[in-house]
Amino acid sequence: WIFLRAYTPLEWLALLLLTLSASVFVLMQDGGGGHGSDKLTLLGVVFVLSSVGLSCLGSILAEKVMKASNSPFYIQKVHLEVGGLLSAVVMLFVSGVVSSRPNDAFWQERDIGGGQMASGPFVAWDEKIVLALIATLFQSWLGGLVAKRLSTVTRAVAQCLSLLLIYFVGDLILKHLSLDWPTGSMAC
Repeated sequence: WIFLRAYTPLEWLALLLLTLSASVFVLMQDGGGGHGSDKLTLLGVVFVLSSVGLSCLGSILAEKVMKASNSPFYIQKVHLEVGGLLSAVVMLFVSGVVSSRPNDAFWQERDIGGGQMASGPFVAWDEKIVLALIATLFQSWLGGLVAKRLSTVTRAVAQCLSLLLIYFVGDLILKHLSLDWPTGSMAC
């Protein structure tokens, strides 16, 4: 529709199964039960599904824009990231104002552990947070390159491999947990 190309029914089925298995995997990791505001609500599900739909649309449109331009990838990516940075800064303030949770407003003091109170956007950052930020930036640049050279669908399938890495490396190897067959089969 956007690229004027059609996917076969088998490709649509593969995308549907990939989406559903990733969703079930996340729900199974959650354990299904929460306390208080952590419970799964219909409004929360609607927001998550809307977020996924808008993310897919944005990803496809970004691929179309990147493939239509003759500019080098790094210039296109910087343009996208500057827009993302501006949006993130605005949302940092908006989320703090509209949220009823005091920890969401970075300008208010909050407990950062051990009874220590601090305020600011970077409080409680340590080496692990910086490493996660670097990994996310690296993944974002590689994902954009794959989308420009191949397709958004290929990028999405490749990024779903991160679920496998999180489950098998994070839970089984690093945490030394035993294999949970239902969760493991959903991750695959």
